[in-house]
Amino acid sequence: MRISDDNDAVQLFTNRYFARHASAWADIYQSKGVKDVVHQERLHHVLGLVEKLALPAGTRALDVGCGAGYAAVALAQRGFDVDAIDPVPAMLDATRSRALRHAVKPRVRTASGDVHSLPFEDHAFGLVIALGVLPWLPSVVRPLQEMGRVLRPGGCLVVTTDNLWSLRWWVEPLNNPLIMPAKQAAHRVLKRFGREPSCAPWYPTSAGKLDRLLQHLGFEKTAGLTAGFGPLTCFNRELVPARWGLVLHRQMQRLANAGAPIVRSLGCHYIVMARKARMP
Repeated sequence: MRISDDNDAVQLFTNRYFARHASAWADIYQSKGVKDVVHQERLHHVLGLVEKLALPAGTRALDVGCGAGYAAVALAQRGFDVDAIDPVPAMLDATRSRALRHAVKPRVRTASGDVHSLPFEDHAFGLVIALGVLPWLPSVVRPLQEMGRVLRPGGCLVVTTDNLWSLRWWVEPLNNPLIMPAKQAAHRVLKRFGREPSCAPWYPTSAGKLDRLLQHLGFEKTAGLTAGFGPLTCFNRELVPARWGLVLHRQMQRLANAGAPIVRSLGCHYIVMARKARMP
């Protein structure tokens, strides 16, 4: 099954965008800015959910959109047998290099792959993760179906998306959810005149919508949380210095982790873990 020509064009542009910025997406896990720390903590949250599963060593795991390989290597260090796929060659090179540096290369296999048509057999994996993949896809239905197909019955899926109703997007006029439809319409008009945007198209969604879709596709949600309360910007300019932005993020994240009403729904990343229904 092929995605539409429009979606193919979007995917090609997105792949080119990430190829141009591959080093930046590797650096984000090393730097100390608010955005960097938020991405590092997102990975920490995902690994925390995985560790609670207590899956046996040697469980086969798939990292969809592996990027610079931080998640794939972390899974291998925890005893998983990892397949890492990405459509961008530079990302696969970074993953292989990282696996070699951390002495887990035998546990990490890399391959070029498209989430709309995963190159694996049915029921191959006990765990599938996709960090920061869904927000760059015009439609997530087929990708979620594919991840479900390669996941064995009773296996777990962990995915993240960008939370449409995040505090960060409400503060930033350029990404405010109330103007997103108009912004997307403007991009379509510019595309007709041969103008490409400077950034890959971006598709945030609500936590509730993703939960309902997962349920519809035969998954049972077992955990969900939002993470990331910064950087707060206005027209891409940070509203507070990085030091105080980190303090604000960490205070709000503590409240969200404790289940504080409203705050728990305002993080910029939604992280959800769901179990694939067992066959009768």
